[in-house]
Amino acid sequence: MSEKRWTKRAKLFLLSLVGISAVSIPVTVALLLAATAGGSPLTLGAPTRVPPARANPSRAIAESVKCSPTKGYYALTFDDGPYPATTGRLVTALKEAGAVATFFDVGERAAAHPDLVELQRTAGQVANHSYTHAHLPDVSQERRFQELTETAKVLDHPNAFVRPPYGETNAATDADMRTTELVPVYWTTDTFDWQRPPVDVIVKRALEVQPEGIVLLHDGRENTVEAVPRVVSELRRQGMCPGLLAKTDKTVVSAYRETKFNVIAVSPTHDNGVVAGR
Repeated sequence: MSEKRWTKRAKLFLLSLVGISAVSIPVTVALLLAATAGGSPLTLGAPTRVPPARANPSRAIAESVKCSPTKGYYALTFDDGPYPATTGRLVTALKEAGAVATFFDVGERAAAHPDLVELQRTAGQVANHSYTHAHLPDVSQERRFQELTETAKVLDHPNAFVRPPYGETNAATDADMRTTELVPVYWTTDTFDWQRPPVDVIVKRALEVQPEGIVLLHDGRENTVEAVPRVVSELRRQGMCPGLLAKTDKTVVSAYRETKFNVIAVSPTHDNGVVAGR
């Protein structure tokens, strides 16, 4: 074979390698980035501080809630979502009742259903409930940071609040939550709806909430969805309106284990998640 022909073939071979690299390398990088952005569970080396919270998009929704309280505001909070079977109907029930709420989402469920997270935001706040609903006091510090920060990254905004699963905490868990700058939230009224009691029982328990108080409810429960309109209607009749959560310097005592925390329910127009100094 002539020298010119060998030279020509060599050039073609080199060009083909360049072409393959031009395609394969960006694709490989894109796949790697996609895998990272997709919320792969509990990535080692996750940062111990959450991303800065962006503006809460619920202000326009909150201002549309028609309720003038004579006694004050209370907060409806829903743990464990989002669930494809119930979250949409729960949001619809809240909107039809003229109510806002705070959803404490499990990170791995939020990662699997980002559309439902966005839907929740149209009815109020979205907050952190760990990535796998872990018993945070029982895991390593590294695992706690992963549970908190991975969920914060999935939720993206707002990242102000966290509710430890089962309401469990200890000194080490408290310290780690402070490190991530997440604000712990517990509850003052428990409906025990996770036990799936009748709708009437859930309503009766929720009506025990006091002004500035926080009601614990759960997504994924059919009776809870049915109870929401009645709870909102009856509390409105009593002069109380649904609000959002805000940090305060007031000390609040949880209905579970008497855990102390610093969050209350306020007017839904105060929706940046960190207001309401007392």
